[in-house]
Amino acid sequence: MDKTIAGAEAMAREVWKEAKKADEEAAEIDRLTEQETRTSWIPDSRWRVLAPGTDKQCQLTGFWLCPKKAVAELEKKRSWSHRMRNFRGSYSDYYQWWAYCEDHLYGRRIQNGCVEKLS
Repeated sequence: MDKTIAGAEAMAREVWKEAKKADEEAAEIDRLTEQETRTSWIPDSRWRVLAPGTDKQCQLTGFWLCPKKAVAELEKKRSWSHRMRNFRGSYSDYYQWWAYCEDHLYGRRIQNGCVEKLS
């Protein structure tokens, strides 16, 4: 009887090891799938790439102005003080294209003539 108990315990240990290994493999697959999903690039419709030779300067402002040439433009809303009055006399949002260099694309990249962002 002791042999059957010892055999059952050994079998249970093997099953537990296999289940643990399967759980670790599943966790690794989940991790890789999540990483792959996070690193997929999709086009960003709020950005457009400037034509080569366009003479625009990066509009990043703050303590200093960026001296580099712009490579893409972002369509963004102007501040509240610059809102425009529409024909009905009420205020509407005013969008404007802002040019940025490659270093200031806010985590985006230019690929195949399109500005892309991480999904």
